Formats: sequence, C-alpha cells, structure tokens
Amino acid sequence: QGRRGPGGRASHRSVRKSDGAVIADDNVLDHPSSETLQFDHGCQFFRSDSKTMSELLLPNWIANGWVAPWQARLGCMKDTQDAKTKDFFGVPLNEAEVYIGVGGMHLLPRKILESSHVTVDRGTRVSSVRRSGDKWELFGTRGEAAYHDTKEDIAKKEQEQFLCDADAIIFTDISSSSAAWHRASAGIPDSLRELVPQKARLPLFSCMVALDRPATPFIPYDGFTVAGNSDLWFAACSQSKPGFPEGDVECWTLVSTPSFAVRQIKEVTMQNVVTGEFRPQENSYLNTVPGPALFDAFLAAIKPHFSNDEMPRAIYLQAQRWGSGLPVPDSLIDKAEEILGTKYCAELKSSLVFSTTEKQRRDFVADDDHRLYYAGDFCSYHNPGFEASALSGISVAHHIIQILR
Repeated sequence: QGRRGPGGRASHRSVRKSDGAVIADDNVLDHPSSETLQFDHGCQFFRSDSKTMSELLLPNWIANGWVAPWQARLGCMKDTQDAKTKDFFGVPLNEAEVYIGVGGMHLLPRKILESSHVTVDRGTRVSSVRRSGDKWELFGTRGEAAYHDTKEDIAKKEQEQFLCDADAIIFTDISSSSAAWHRASAGIPDSLRELVPQKARLPLFSCMVALDRPATPFIPYDGFTVAGNSDLWFAACSQSKPGFPEGDVECWTLVSTPSFAVRQIKEVTMQNVVTGEFRPQENSYLNTVPGPALFDAFLAAIKPHFSNDEMPRAIYLQAQRWGSGLPVPDSLIDKAEEILGTKYCAELKSSLVFSTTEKQRRDFVADDDHRLYYAGDFCSYHNPGFEASALSGISVAHHIIQILR
C-alpha cells in the first residue's frame, strides 16, 4: 500500500527541506544530505532474540553492511516521579543490542529483495484471488487506487484488473484478511481466513518532526521512552542512527502509546460509520490533532533539561497512523477495546519482549491443499515486530520450497 516501495513497517521518509516535498526512496542518494530531512517513521530498530536471527540472518546482513548496532544514548525520561517505567521493545530495560538498517530501515528489505533477484511489482494492490485449474488468478488495481492514503472516491473509480497467475500465494499484511470495506482487503478464501490467528491489534501513531534548533546537546538521550506519559511512548533522533546523514537540521520520530492511538481511532475511525467505506489517512486531521499532540508531549518530556533556554520549534511535522501496528497475544493485554468489530490493545500488562515456552511448530499459516499461506508476526509466537516477521517469512519460504518440490 505504500507509495515509495516495499518495506511496510520498515518505512522511511526523506523530505526536501526547502518545500516539504517527499522524495522517492530510490532518489534519496541523489540529493545532498543538507537538503533533506530523514526519518524512519515505522520500525525504529529491531532485536535479535532468536537463534535463527542471531546465527543465520543477522551475521549475513552485518557482513554485507546492510545492518549495524544502534549505539546511541538510550534511556527513560520520567514524566512523573512515581511512574512505572514501561520499556519500548526492551529499551531501555534490556541490555541486549538493538539493530538498525544502515541508512534507513527501508534499505534492508530492498537489499534483501535485490540480492534474491525477485521481481517486485510496485504500486499494485491485490484485491481478490480466484482459483483457475491448479493455479490462482490475482486481480487488483494499480496506481492511485492501490495506495493507503488515496481518497475513496478516487480509488472507487478504478476497475479491478487481472494482474497475474500464481502457483502459490503468501499474504503478509494482516489487513489482507479484513472485510471488503478495507483498502487492504485481498478477498482471501474463507478456508485460509479461518486459520489466521485472531490476535488483538496494538495501534500506534508516529510523528516525524524536524527542529529549528537541536535538542540532543541539552538532553541525555538520543532515543528514550517516557514513563508516565499517556501520549508519547518513544522518541528517536535520526542523526544518532548508523548511516544517516548528519545534515544541519535535527530530525526526530515520535511514537505514541497504544492508549493514545486507541483514543484517536475511536475519534476518527478507519471505517466511515455512515457510509461503511474505508477512511484513508488525511493530513488535514493527522497534522492538526495527533501530530501536534505528540510533539507537545515530546516538548514536555525534554523541557526539564532546557533550564531557561528557549524550547525548539517544529519546522516540519507529519503524522502517520499505524492502525494494525502490532499483534498482541491475550496474555500481554491489560486493557482492550473493540472499535467497529476490531479488538485493539489499549494498554499492555507487560513488555512486548517476552520469553515463550510454546512448542509451536510453525511461524505461519498454511492451506497446503490450495497452496495459500499467511505469514507475518501476527502468525508467530515470537515477540511481535520485525524479527518475528522475518522468522515467519523465512519459515514459510522453506515450507513452500518443500511443497513445490
């Protein structure tokens, strides 16, 4: 659904400083760093808690120069003195290293795809699949109708068209299993839909901000959680990440708490309650309500470190909604809310980094009779996020190779 290529939650944004225009990811390196603002606006880092990641995937990625440890000042800002510290994927409570895609998280999936010589059909959305003999026919839309933020009246004008034949299909977006109203619905057969785990969704909002003056000289951290704040969960400075250009403007990505995201989704639902249509992300809302609220929470968190110095202002601000940000097992949910038939996790009982004793054999869902598969962290019993998604993907790939042989 993204406009600038594959990656999903491993998304990046490069913005021309002069006019705020978003630059295509493929063209980023053609622009001097002093002219661009750089943000990872989805996944801020990833972990390596499994044997497969630490012994198979990660060493290869590091050796190729695609990945490096994030060796930054990481900690927790105290919003209230007696607040309980809630970590963000183990930061800062867990001392294990975390990793970054060098130059931006988006480059890692691109490098993986490039090295595997696959064909990526960009700007294309699958909206339905149909059985034809021993193959599947894929139908969908291309161009504007494919994207998550295209207005519904424009998207509806595009007619579904034949895309390709397939021997097997792997769905990797949890929203592909949504009902027909959802922009990402892929019209999957009930035989597969019924196998997909019905985990609650932990929504998040992120906000990209560029500051008119740097904050890092005044505060003790380059990335921090905020204990006791109901809006802001985590903040990360782009310039502290390996491979990011220093530039002359400090850039931050702010990540909301789940409770903040649930409040926003209840206020502006993802489905129009009157027409039943999908409601795309709209900057007129994102940049006037959730974006400024997250920036205000950021300023409140860093203010104690500024003494009498003037606080920074935002010269660029752009918010993003991740409605299906992460899947959460019931054992981690402290508070859940249902919005238009979807269960959301509003508050966590414990960390998203947990140990499991489950002896589950698969990190994916399979309907081998029809050669339909579902992969992603929502199918996995590992910690949700980038690592679980990678483990699920490599597991289903090995499985399909054996099946097709």
